[in-house]
Parts: sequence; structure tokens; C-alpha cells
Amino acid sequence: NRNLQTFTTDLATTERLLPWIPDDHFVVTESGITCRADVVRLQQAGARGFLVGESLMREQDIGAKLRELQGPANALCALPTSIGQLRQLRVVGDA
Repeated sequence: NRNLQTFTTDLATTERLLPWIPDDHFVVTESGITCRADVVRLQQAGARGFLVGESLMREQDIGAKLRELQGPANALCALPTSIGQLRQLRVVGDA
């Protein structure tokens, strides 16, 4: 989601790329995820994993921020259940 030339982030990058990725791939989105609404938006678009860094590092209470991002069900993402799924891992985000 981060443009590496301007360093701006845009969650729509993941949304634009997801239709091009086969459904059997485990999609991880990264950069620009700052709140639970971002996680929900990207989950609804089809992302299954989330790489969050900067928004956690800016917090005094990283644990509280992580709990906020996870939401009440603690279901940030579904983890791969086999080596085959891990091999299919594709990262969507940084352009």
C-alpha cells in the first residue's frame, strides 16, 4: 500500500490488486493500516493477513493497539494450515 517513491499509503492499492490474485493464495496486505476499520475494510476485500508496523510503533501501549486492530473476535487473519499454503503466500501492498 506504500508508494516507495512518495512514501504515501493508499489502502485502495490492495483493493485494486486483489481481483488479480487467485482465491487459493494467502494474501497479506501491508502499510497504512492504522485502525480496526482498515482491517475490516481489507478483510472484506479479501485480504487474509496484515503486516502492521508503524501504527504499532507510534503507540505507548502496543498491546492495546494490537487488541484494537484484532477486534472482539481476535481474528486478524486465518493462518496457513499447510506447507503448500505457505508456498503460495503472496504479499500485496508495496508498489
